[in-house]
This record gives sequence, C-alpha cells and structure tokens, in this order.
Amino acid sequence: MRFILKMILRNITVKPLRTAVIVLCLAAVSLTFSLCLTISVSSKMAVEEQVRSGNGRADIVLNSSKGFMELPVLPDECDSLPVLLASSYFQIHDIKNYKYVQKKNIIVLGIDTAKAKDFGMLPECTAPKDGEAVISYSVAQRYGYEVGDTMTLPCADKTEVTLTVSEIVLNKGLLSIMPQTVIVTEDTARSFLSEPELKATMLYIDAPDGMTSEIADQLSEMYPELTVQQLTGTAETEDMIESLTRTFFILFIVTFLMILFIITAFSKNIAAERLSVIGTLRSIGAEKKTAAFTLLAECAVYGLLGGILGTVLFYAIKDMLVGNTIPSVNGLGGSVSVPYYIPLTGLLLSAAISCTVSLSTVINTSKTPIRDIIFGGKDSVYRPKNATAVIGVALFVCALILYFSQTGSISFIVGLAAFVIGLCLIVPKLLSAVSAITALHTDGGILPVLRLAVIQSGTKKTAVTGTVICVATMLLTSSLYILSCSVEKLYSVRNYGCDAIVTDLSERAERYDIITADSREFIYNTEETAQINGKTVTINLFGYEGFEMFSGLCDLPDKLAENEIAFDRLMMKRLGINVGDSVTLTLKSNTLRPVTLTLTAVSGIDSIYFDQRCNAAVVSLETYINVYHDYPSTLLVKGDTELMRRQLIDNSAEFQLTEEYYASSDEESKSVTGLLKVLAVMGVLLAVISVSSEQMIGFTQRKHELAVLRSQGMSIGQLSKMLLIETILTVIVPILLFVTAGQAVMLFITKTLGSLDMNIPISYKITGLVGFIAVMSAAVVLTVLIPINSLKKMNVAAELKQE
Repeated sequence: MRFILKMILRNITVKPLRTAVIVLCLAAVSLTFSLCLTISVSSKMAVEEQVRSGNGRADIVLNSSKGFMELPVLPDECDSLPVLLASSYFQIHDIKNYKYVQKKNIIVLGIDTAKAKDFGMLPECTAPKDGEAVISYSVAQRYGYEVGDTMTLPCADKTEVTLTVSEIVLNKGLLSIMPQTVIVTEDTARSFLSEPELKATMLYIDAPDGMTSEIADQLSEMYPELTVQQLTGTAETEDMIESLTRTFFILFIVTFLMILFIITAFSKNIAAERLSVIGTLRSIGAEKKTAAFTLLAECAVYGLLGGILGTVLFYAIKDMLVGNTIPSVNGLGGSVSVPYYIPLTGLLLSAAISCTVSLSTVINTSKTPIRDIIFGGKDSVYRPKNATAVIGVALFVCALILYFSQTGSISFIVGLAAFVIGLCLIVPKLLSAVSAITALHTDGGILPVLRLAVIQSGTKKTAVTGTVICVATMLLTSSLYILSCSVEKLYSVRNYGCDAIVTDLSERAERYDIITADSREFIYNTEETAQINGKTVTINLFGYEGFEMFSGLCDLPDKLAENEIAFDRLMMKRLGINVGDSVTLTLKSNTLRPVTLTLTAVSGIDSIYFDQRCNAAVVSLETYINVYHDYPSTLLVKGDTELMRRQLIDNSAEFQLTEEYYASSDEESKSVTGLLKVLAVMGVLLAVISVSSEQMIGFTQRKHELAVLRSQGMSIGQLSKMLLIETILTVIVPILLFVTAGQAVMLFITKTLGSLDMNIPISYKITGLVGFIAVMSAAVVLTVLIPINSLKKMNVAAELKQE
C-alpha cells in the first residue's frame, strides 16, 4: 500500500501543469454544483425567513368578504389568532398647498397583543385599553405623534373616535408588512367597522409542522365560501425556487459538458503513461484488481483535490453571487448560510466524476495483454469505431426530437447534453474521413507539407483528441459569452428617458402638480394576481394612452379602446390566447370588491426588456383608472432635480436620479454576468492548457516518426510548418462547427431558460464574438510553439537508435 501511495504521489507531482488542469476542471464542476444546491436551499430559507418576519408562525390566513360573526371550527392541533382589520385616515391640511386637504390612509388593527406576541407577529408591547392606541414607529415619524398625544380618526359610519397614544413600537412582525398601523382593542376596532357583533375579519392559523398544504386543502373543502391563503409552501414559491435551481443546474450541465472531454482525454493519457508501470506490476504477479485500483485511486485523488479547490472558491464567492441573487429580510447582499452536506456533496461529486470518466479506460487497460502494455505506447494510427459514430448520430437525432418535443426544461437540458456529446462523437469520424480522402485523392506533388498535416490531423490520436476538446469548449464557451452579452444587454437597456424617477407614489395624480418640471409623465402600472379566463396568473398591468419617456414596452398599438387588452406575446402563447379572442379578466380578486372585465385581445406586445417573465399586459388608461382610480405608480420628470426633490410632499415616494436607478440595476446583474464570463474564460484557459498538454504528449509519442521524417530530408522548418498546420486545423474545425451548430446550442440554452420563465433575447455584437473566438483560436495555435521548440532541440540520431 505504501508503494502504491508513493507512486500516486509521484504521478500527481511529476506533471504539475496537467494536474492543475484536471484539478481546475473538477473544481469548476464542484463549484457550480454546490451553487446549484445552495440556490435551492437558500431560496427556501429566504422565503421562509421573509414570511416568518411578517407573519410569525402563522401558516394560513382565512378571509371572509363579510367577516366572521362566528369563528370557524379548525382541525385538531391548529392554533389561531383572530384579527379585526379596519381602515381609516388622517385629514391633514397642507400648509404649502392650502387648496388641498390630504387624506392619509392608515390601518386600524384590533388584536390580542399578548397572543400576537406569542405568534411572533407583533413586538412586545402593553395591551391598549379602550380609548388608547399603540402606534407603529412609521406612524409616529410620519405624523409627529408622541406618547400622550391624541388623534381623531373617522369610522365607517362617519362617526369619529379619539384615541390617546399609549406606546410607540418598532415596525416588526406584522407592522413590517403594514407600516402605517394603529393597534387598538378589539371593541374599538369593531367601532371603526361599525360591526359590534363581528368576531374577526381574518384568521391567522398555525398548522402542525409539515401539514400546511393538507390543512389548507381541508379548510377549503370545509368552508368553500372563505378565501384560504397559504403563506408557506405555495405552488408559486416552489415554482420560483425550482426556476432558480434549474437555472444554476443549466450552468452546472454546461460546465460539466465543457470539461467532460478534457478529463476523458487526460484520463486516457494518464492510463497510457502508466501502462509500463502497470505491465511491470502485473509481470511480477500483481493482480489486475491492484493495477485498476492504482489508476482509480489516482483519479480519486485528482477529484478530491478539485473538490477541495471548488469548495474554497464556493465559500469565497457564495455571498457575492447567491446573496445578490436571493433577497433576504435585509435586502440583497447578505451572508448566505450553507448546510454542511452541500460542500461535502460537491467534494464527493468531483471524485466520483473523475473515477467514472476514467472507468472505461481502466477496464480497457485491464484487458490489455502484458506484452502490449510493456512494449506499447506509440501514437499509432487512430481508427475511430463506427459504433461510436453511430451513437453520436443517434444522440444528435435524439437531441433534435427533444428540442421539438416542447416537454419542459428537463428535456431541453438532456437535449443540450445529447447534442454536444453526439457532435463530439461524430467529429473523429469526420476527421478520419477527410484524412482518408486527402490520402487517396492527392499525391503530394502540390503542397506536400499541407497534405501530410491534413492526413496526420485525422490519424493521430492526440491531434483528434485536441480537436474534440476544442469543439466542445468552443461551442460552450462561445455560447456562454453570447449569453453573458445578452444578459448584460437585458439589464443595461435604458427604459426611461428622463432626469429622475419617482416610484411608490401613494397620492392621486393631481397632488403632484406642485412639482415644477420641464416635462413629466405618469406611469400607471400595478402587479397583482389576477384571473384570466379562470386561470390564476400574475399580471403586470399598465394603463396606456401613449408613452413619451418610457420605452420598456415595444410593439404597442397607437391606441386601445376601453374594451381592448394587449398581452405580451409569450403570455398569449402560455395562456392560449389569440388575437380577437374574448378575455375575461378579474382584477382585485383578493379584495372585497373584485372587478371583472370582458376584453378583446389585440396584437401582442414585447415586454422582455421591462419584465423578464413577460407577464405584461396593457389596457386603455380610462379602463385602468376605472378599476384602480387615478393613482399612478411612477412619475418621470425632466428639469431641476434638486428643486423637484424638495417639492415632493409624498413621504412614501422614492425619488431617484436616473443615473442612480440604472447604477443599482447594473449592480444586480453583475453577479450573473460575472459568473458567465468567468466560466467562459475558464473554458478558454482549460482548452488552451489541454491542447498544449496534448501537443506535448503527441510530440513525445511521435519523436521517432519526426526523426525519420527529418532523416529523409524534411527540414526543421517543414516539420514545424506541419505541426503548425495540424494545430491550425485543430482550431479551424471547431470554428466551422460553431458557425454551423453554435446557433443550435444557443437555442437549447435559451429554450431551457425560457421554460423557466427566464426569457433572454439573444443580443451580441458580431465583432465581439469574432474577437472572442479569435483570441481563443490564437491562444490555442500558440501552443504549437512548445513542440516546435522541442523539435529544434531533438537529437535525431538518438531517437533513431531507440527503435
């Protein structure tokens, strides 16, 4: 055992460059796989944390349009918290605008504060008495109330209630969701509602662990007239988490495909180099199992080293990448907690991949006779098996079938893998065919060096392997480059042609007339869960009467009638809606007064550069205002930004310079585009180092052949030219295949992302792509300098004597 360990250690350290390539490849696989798992786990934890931060341990909310005169009977082991929710408002005379009397809406919450504290829904506070109110910190800050002050609020029956502020509490728990809230006794809340017999307007329920969905379904069956809202484990949440997970899984698959052929080639080279040692061991009585164990153990060590490096890189970038992708309670950019099994799984995966890829080589080595093992090792004529090419064609056809099957993201991922692997299995046969045709139909009278190089490029194993590596790497790294450019374009589009953007507006449009702007434009937009032809969907609805400073929606009609609606084209496709179809749209479906509209679908729009999920729809401004009243969501202004900032009297609105808005948007995209570019650059580096290693292995195995050619009259210059042409062909073939098949790879990737509601329009500069491929090709071609330099130093006589 000590002998085997020493041999493994020596084998790993004797060629540090090759070891570094294998370790980097496996580290990339370990890193992307760990990120994939972390995204899944962290998304679930982040969603749970966000829900719990506002709703405590409540899992389900029961709502009734008329309230609860009697509390419903709940399943066993369920705890509940009745809540009386009313609305009121402050009437404030604006000194700056004496013509206006502002109505500032607030929420009146009648609740058992002690039980709410136990539920984790309210911070600790002293229960208010009748005539008292506990107010949130936001209410105190916005309206200047202090403990002991009195406030007068209107009720539903036009009467008024005067309350004394007994305590001010932080906006935690339920108050983080409803910041403008006044907490009163349940009897006082009934006074605001003018319903003295009402027990509750909503009921928060804590279900037993792991039974939330089951209890929610049971309540829906027991009380069909009630609205049952599940807070955790919803289908929408699961879909979002699954979408993020699959996105990173795609990166893992692309990375794996990119390094698969590199690891396979190196494992075969390692096995070829170990043949003499294995032959010696077997000749002195060692069993085949021992020799196989030696090779597998060495591969496992490579895998563990790659896994360790991948784990280190994972911990170095997880907060930057995952933390900026998943919003937590404190926003983006927080620290990400990782379960212990994730890095361990990534570590073991890299070792398993290394051993699995090498398994076929180990099996073939164990079947090789001892004599061939000891005396073999030359770079003989490479004859690709017909069965391998047939498998490649079958995978190619399978990929096309999966692409057109439209059965979901998994089929597209499998199709992508089948397409790339199938193409790489066909390449050796293509090279062999070109080599054979060149040998049969040319006599070497014209361009003899070129003829010999073309023949060698299809008959030498190291040359063929280098070409296959370049094909896989160029297809995938170039696709990653295009994808990174497309994502960058997606996030860098400037949808607003103004100086400042005012968001989160809470007042009617006329309230903003005080702002002195050279020009202004209101955007009427809301996002909500609606019913479209009976289907529950998320819709991003706009009121439209022409846009001047907003360009986020494309292909808009000149004008929309009151009974017309324009959906995003992809949304129309998802919902099966065609132009001219009658559409039943139910808005405000979760309120006491839902609004149902019957509209006619017109020609589709394109909203990809505003809403990547393509959930946008547009109705006429008049229709929008009829539903949501004259409350715009965003104000776009041009003019003196500092003056306009001072004139903004809506305390809930956010004033941002356009440059600030775009800077924050660009920051959000950097983590994703950065990862894509890092993987693309890593692929180029791995391809260059891999081809360089193949060049050295090929040169070592072809020394005698080159010495014979030198002795027969070929000059060093001609031999160098032959090696250069072989390397150029190693690059030309992948470029030709990328030109013909690269678009198919991009279609697979974009289709997969599109099936996950991540629609990314392909956008890149042809000069940038050409430059990327040119740099990669030049770097690969320059690797020929290593064998050419060794060729100049080669002792021809010594090589001829060795034979």
